[in-house]
Amino acid sequence: MPVTFLTCLLMTIFFQIAYTYDWWEIHEYIVPWGYMIDTSIAYGAFAVGTFWIFRFTYHRFSLFILINFFMDYLCVLSHFHY
Repeated sequence: MPVTFLTCLLMTIFFQIAYTYDWWEIHEYIVPWGYMIDTSIAYGAFAVGTFWIFRFTYHRFSLFILINFFMDYLCVLSHFHY
């Protein structure tokens, strides 16, 4: 559970920096402060995914690296439009 809180905190800081430097713009948001942070990603899918990945790969670093690489690959693929 601590790793989930840490990743949520890091994602929040990352989104704050991105908002400050205009790296991207969020057009649709579900909470009043949503123009600054994508809450559905930072506190939803990303947090749940992080929790389960760490839960199932605890004490198995090679499995963690493999699953983390695969999830990063899926994230990259989701941003490309063919």
